[in-house]
Amino acid sequence: MAKKHGTNFIEAHIEKVVLALALVVFGWVVYSYVLSPDGVRLDSDTMSAQEATGKAADLTDDIIRTPPPLEPVPAWQPQADSLFAGVTPYEGKAVRLGPPIIDDLNVEDPRGYVVPDIPGLQDIKVQLTQDLVLRSAEGESRSQEPTLPGGMFAGRTSDMVQTDIDFVTVSATFSMEDLFNAFERNFGPGGIEKPLDQYEPVVAYVNLQRRSLLPDGSWSPPQTIQRDTEDPMKNIEISPEEIGRLSETQYQVTLNDRFNYQNQIKLLQPMPPRLVNPSAWESPSGEESPERGRAPSPGPAGPGPGGIPGIFGPPMGIPMPMPMGQPGVGRRPRQGEGTVDQIKKKDLKIWAIDTQVTPGDIYTYELQLGFFNPIADKDWYKDEAQKDLKYQRILWSPPSSEKAVIRIPLRTVFFPKDSPGKFTGNQIRIDVYRKQVGNWYKKTFRVSPGSEIGDVLEQKMAEEAAPRGPMNIMGMPASTKQDQTIEVDYRTGATLIDVVPDNMRWYVKPHLAKPVQCTDIIYRDRDGSIQRMGTDKTTWPDELGKLQSTIIRAMRQQE
Repeated sequence: MAKKHGTNFIEAHIEKVVLALALVVFGWVVYSYVLSPDGVRLDSDTMSAQEATGKAADLTDDIIRTPPPLEPVPAWQPQADSLFAGVTPYEGKAVRLGPPIIDDLNVEDPRGYVVPDIPGLQDIKVQLTQDLVLRSAEGESRSQEPTLPGGMFAGRTSDMVQTDIDFVTVSATFSMEDLFNAFERNFGPGGIEKPLDQYEPVVAYVNLQRRSLLPDGSWSPPQTIQRDTEDPMKNIEISPEEIGRLSETQYQVTLNDRFNYQNQIKLLQPMPPRLVNPSAWESPSGEESPERGRAPSPGPAGPGPGGIPGIFGPPMGIPMPMPMGQPGVGRRPRQGEGTVDQIKKKDLKIWAIDTQVTPGDIYTYELQLGFFNPIADKDWYKDEAQKDLKYQRILWSPPSSEKAVIRIPLRTVFFPKDSPGKFTGNQIRIDVYRKQVGNWYKKTFRVSPGSEIGDVLEQKMAEEAAPRGPMNIMGMPASTKQDQTIEVDYRTGATLIDVVPDNMRWYVKPHLAKPVQCTDIIYRDRDGSIQRMGTDKTTWPDELGKLQSTIIRAMRQQE
């Protein structure tokens, strides 16, 4: 063979390289598929894939047939030892922890109730009381005053003053017996599989609303009347707005706390203010007027318990306040004990008192009772139509259909007194009458146009009113000066605008009409209305003339 020239090493030996690679591949095939076939090595044995699969199935069957034993559960978890340290297990047994608490786990309660309707109020009536009332000289509630043994008032707050008061009592008849029976049927054991623990009706709020007659003849928006400052339930009663803001737990606590017959009686039948003359107020219930906590009527008074006037009792002729809560003469029957028999009546007399009236105003009243909803905040309503009551914590009676209207008499009235020929310059004489501290007072003012009619003047007190000043703890007058004089408020709230002299009017009576020449006054009353009045009595309306005659007779009886 001739030697090849111009070729490299690989080209020269390519046949040998291919032959060597072929031998290597052949050797790997023989080793893998002949000398060492496919399989799984388990322990020291090698088996095929099929054999390994069968072996695994046999082991699984053995595990299912004979499960391994579990670790024994301890009698209690180690954490329980610290939680129950010092606590003897019930009946000597070990205490086990309960299942974990899941917050969003809803446990269904199969309860279902029907909320009864609240009956309406009947026989609405209004009563006006005008009298003297005992108030703290410092304007504080007497119910908060400290007391000495025997009921005597201690401290400077025991100084009391007698002041005028006008208040309205709005009463009605309510069938509490029917409501008790309805609650027992719907919430109690009278037919319910799962009765409530407390199923009786509980008074939540007595809603007294008032409207005032406006100068244009319309009525003002309703105003909710609050309890008097010295009413013992003033700081106990909770408004509907406050009840609505309570949490669910607070609401249940409040409901249970109000389940008290004594408090419910005080809510439904409140005591009037501390009157000097208790007989001035007639109890709507028809019972004897409660006199507990009031002073006797002015008049001769006997010596105190020690027999010495002014030492252990009031001085002669000076009334002394009767301590609150003391039993004795005039005590209201059963007041304070609080029994279900006092409330559960077919025709229970209930009332509310308005001590915020203004003399001369005309009011109309509405009365409504509210009771706690015993299943508020619960999903226990059997009737689908009552589902929304879940969010209504007070169940209301229908508003009273009867309108109670009353006019508050004026305590200050005035009459122009000049006749023709007596009007001089720009002044006119006006008689102002004022009822204060239980007596009528009179003062004549000379008034010019643009000036207010009346003023506050210091004046000698009426004879029987002299001892009615502040009293100290010993029952003695706190000031000698106030036994002799008093500041009489003659302010009328009216302003004189103009005076019209020589005005011709007619005196008209049945079968009689004659001309009357007199001076007229034009004034703006306290409501802002423009009024006109003649100085001659014959030109006045009949009710105005009768009012002046009544006042004059009362003043003569005071002399």
